[in-house]
Amino acid sequence: MGGDPDMTRAASINLAELLRQKGLEAEALAIYSDYATANPDDVLGRLNYAIALMDSGDVETAQEMFSDLLDRDDLSFRQWSQVGIGLYRAQSFELAAQAFERARVLNPFNKETLENLANTYYPVDPAEVLATSIDAGADRSTLTDDVAISPNTAVCSACHNSDLAAEHMMQNGGDFAASKDDSGAMISAGVETCGLCHGPGRTSDVKVKHGVGEFEFN
Repeated sequence: MGGDPDMTRAASINLAELLRQKGLEAEALAIYSDYATANPDDVLGRLNYAIALMDSGDVETAQEMFSDLLDRDDLSFRQWSQVGIGLYRAQSFELAAQAFERARVLNPFNKETLENLANTYYPVDPAEVLATSIDAGADRSTLTDDVAISPNTAVCSACHNSDLAAEHMMQNGGDFAASKDDSGAMISAGVETCGLCHGPGRTSDVKVKHGVGEFEFN
């Protein structure tokens, strides 16, 4: 695909996103891959490809691409933030800290960046996460055959129950089919990263968006 580089990138990304919305994940990833291969120095193209890989469940390849971006010195504040979030979702907390630190250098007093950086030093221990059982399994006396939903996802999906909402939750670490160990702790391949955008004071603070401060409690 020739022409202006910005137009070429936009056309590739837009086409890939349209395919993803139609459920054609493999075709979308092929477009991202072709563009990234043809334009290896295009940071935005590689970043979008890594995010798409992460959303598709290919955490290992996405992590490698995010890690490769750490070797560059030409990313913007927003791009470093996206790399950090991607690595955090991949549970590569040490590398995520490096990315958030790069973002902090470019915007030293950004509240979200400082909080994200702090979160990488104190990641949630999976053994302390309790999930909501939706199926007690064949043996009600044991927890190990339960089917569960990860905690934030259990709360949000009570109202936000569209396919699009569910996809958003799963893309950010939510799990509708988690299991439990014999102590009741959740076993899941993902880590919910909802707080990075929906936590207190964040860009989509759930308390602000839902007007929690205006609730009347009876």
